[in-house]
Amino acid sequence: MNWTKLTTLDNRFQADLLTDALDKAEIPFLIREYKDTAYDGLFVSQKGWGTVMVSEDRLDEARRILEEFKGAWADPQG
Repeated sequence: MNWTKLTTLDNRFQADLLTDALDKAEIPFLIREYKDTAYDGLFVSQKGWGTVMVSEDRLDEARRILEEFKGAWADPQG
């Protein structure tokens, strides 16, 4: 399976919401966290909390789901 980057996340909350939606849509995904215990999260502000990788053949569908979440993150009062 080929993996491709979908997005970079700011925090664990975003990761939980997005991966729950991807899971329900049965889109294969991987999470790569950028936490580094040696530096106590020093690079999270530069790199983000982590990256979501999705199956390349489901990228378009995953992007549609991501767009829905970006709207919710931008305006939580929706």
